[in-house]
Amino acid sequence: MGTYKKYVLPALGVLQLVTGPASAEPVSLAVLIPGTSASYSEVFSEIVKGIERRAGGRLTRVTLKHNTELYALKKRLQEQHVDAVIALGWRGVEAAEKLDGVLPVIAGAAILNPATLHPGVSGITFRTDPDVALSRMEAFTPEIQRVHRVFFEGSYACLADQGRQAAGPLGLELFDYPVGVPAMSARMQAYRGLLAKKLDQHDAIWLCDDVFDAQGEVILDFLLEFAWKNKIVLFSENPAHAKRGVLFAFLPDYARLGERLADMALERLLQPDKRPAVAPLSDVSLLINVRTAEHLGISVVRRSRHGHLSIMPDGLVLD
Repeated sequence: MGTYKKYVLPALGVLQLVTGPASAEPVSLAVLIPGTSASYSEVFSEIVKGIERRAGGRLTRVTLKHNTELYALKKRLQEQHVDAVIALGWRGVEAAEKLDGVLPVIAGAAILNPATLHPGVSGITFRTDPDVALSRMEAFTPEIQRVHRVFFEGSYACLADQGRQAAGPLGLELFDYPVGVPAMSARMQAYRGLLAKKLDQHDAIWLCDDVFDAQGEVILDFLLEFAWKNKIVLFSENPAHAKRGVLFAFLPDYARLGERLADMALERLLQPDKRPAVAPLSDVSLLINVRTAEHLGISVVRRSRHGHLSIMPDGLVLD
């Protein structure tokens, strides 16, 4: 089974690869960017800005089209003398994995499962670090004592362990409802079992799994209706869920994510024998649904006195 690792990366300027005692040359990076919709394009653009801050002028952008050929991709990377590849989104990751280990690959902007990734791929998964998630939740909603989560064992087991370790020091009880198959019916059954318990204002439901695709909208609607009716805190890994009605969701700092991906590329080049690993997101803000907060009797401004509060079209952001 794969593992998630915590990365502590140095604060670096322009990436440099030291090749000898008195010489240093800038690292040449390539970033693979899937051609996608406007909303996702903005996310990728912010991530690339962060990568650029670390890479300086030595960054090759490759926009992947549906007909992008592997041979043409390899040729372009070779012509640009690329040292490492940063792959964004699942299309980027799949294309980079086909390079067969020719170059170090750092993956990001996708939900990554260490157990199924190519052995040579490092990266940052689109899942929030459980330590960060629970500490941010505890600071914003200190009345919560119990947190419940449903997840597919095949893709979340490693972070599930981290969550259990993080809950105790915060004085939280963490209740897990793992499902053995990624089917919507199995998840719905698990959620029905969870909601059958006597939940109150001291309980919160953490939407941490990747169930909420198109078919998962049924589950999301079901949970939102229950949480509103029973005044239960519902929070999510997906920023889009804040607009839908969860109390808050975790909003990644996409530019900072780009910086961390570039730093990981440098680390791979400086330590080529180090075992690749996948890290969770740690640089996140809370995207708060004001209407839901008011319904729950939560004063957002009063509770945000220890953080910076910004107004956005979809709600408030607490840094």
